[in-house]
Amino acid sequence: MPNWVPQWLCLSLFGLGLLLNLRPVVEIIETFIEVGDGQAFATVLSGLVGFAGVILATVAGFRNLTKSQSETAQREREAREHQAELARQAAERDRKQEEDVLASALIAELSALYNRVHNMSIFLHGQGVIWENLAKDPEFKKESIELAVPKYQVPIFSANLHKLGLLGPSTAGDVVEVFAPTNMSELTSNRKVPVTAAAQLAKGLYEQHMKWRGEILHVQMRLLAVQGHRADPGTLFEFRREKERQSASPATTA
Repeated sequence: MPNWVPQWLCLSLFGLGLLLNLRPVVEIIETFIEVGDGQAFATVLSGLVGFAGVILATVAGFRNLTKSQSETAQREREAREHQAELARQAAERDRKQEEDVLASALIAELSALYNRVHNMSIFLHGQGVIWENLAKDPEFKKESIELAVPKYQVPIFSANLHKLGLLGPSTAGDVVEVFAPTNMSELTSNRKVPVTAAAQLAKGLYEQHMKWRGEILHVQMRLLAVQGHRADPGTLFEFRREKERQSASPATTA
């Protein structure tokens, strides 16, 4: 039996009892009874009961319609939220994949750069030693030597500058810093300098390249951390500060 039937019966009887307690209604019913020998009373009573049933059925219908519309709206809202969550997860997967590809490409370019910097540091060290010895010779002391500034091409970094934000602000900043020395050749052209100055410049470039190698390895580890392969070793600033502290320790001890 539908759940609205007991409610309909109770309300019908309640309405009927309330109606019979009203004096005007009672007088009308008594009149009908006197005139029609009870026939009118039966007609009025059945009409009232039927009318009450129609009202209750209408109310129940509206209530069920409202409930159905509410449930439909809820289902549609949940479906939209689910669709939005799926779209968000897909976008996050795409972003993570693009981040991993960028990190891998930069790691590879840093590996190639490290090898070139390592080889150049060996060359600069040898050149510095040679020029330093030549500077001690009176015949060559005033000679001028063309100092070749190292040139480094980093096409992957240059082509993906606009994507560095995928790595996060801290890692992206360190990537920019570690690639910055590659622009040195664009700021300094080859020039002839006295052999003494050439020896000093070669020594400075050698020391700069040795320091640069460690920073390249450090940033590579940060990119590996972005991919989830290892823990983040910290910023390049922290790495440099630790190196400075280690360099100052022997002097402090002495």
